[in-house]
Amino acid sequence: MVGDAVDLSDVKSLSQVLSRTPNGEAVATLAERLGLLTKGSVKASSARRGFVADIARLSPAQLSNEQSFWAGEFGRIVELIGLLQGQEKQLALRGKAARSSARSRIRRDAEAEGAKITATSVNDDAEDDPAVRDVEEQSTVVTVLLSSALAAKEATAMYLSVISREISFRCSQMDARIYG
Repeated sequence: MVGDAVDLSDVKSLSQVLSRTPNGEAVATLAERLGLLTKGSVKASSARRGFVADIARLSPAQLSNEQSFWAGEFGRIVELIGLLQGQEKQLALRGKAARSSARSRIRRDAEAEGAKITATSVNDDAEDDPAVRDVEEQSTVVTVLLSSALAAKEATAMYLSVISREISFRCSQMDARIYG
């Protein structure tokens, strides 16, 4: 962590994020083997291609290819969201356990020293515990990635909707010429 910001400059792929979270790579591998994740999607690190700005100019074959590509991409994004939501839940549980452990240790240490300590002070000290901060940092990375994946899902769904409308429009034009 740099101040209050998480340094993500060295993250170049989903597999790097998963290697920083509890059982991330193992869960992804298991999901892949069970057919819940597209094979190789976790290892892929290529940049996402952009949407075509003027789909009306695409030939029928290009439009079909565009729809097929983005339908596959939508599925990959949905898989990724499921994986990240699982990581988020696991980190939330790990965070609770780390806080509980830190609070217990802080109370024991205070009792051993004969010091009086307030619940607020115990909670504040627990939040500053290295194990708690580590889980929080992992959780922040997963949350940021999950938010990006949810936004990508929404954008992709909208783009697929636009492609579908273009296909419907073209079908209507063909029907009008044939039956008009």
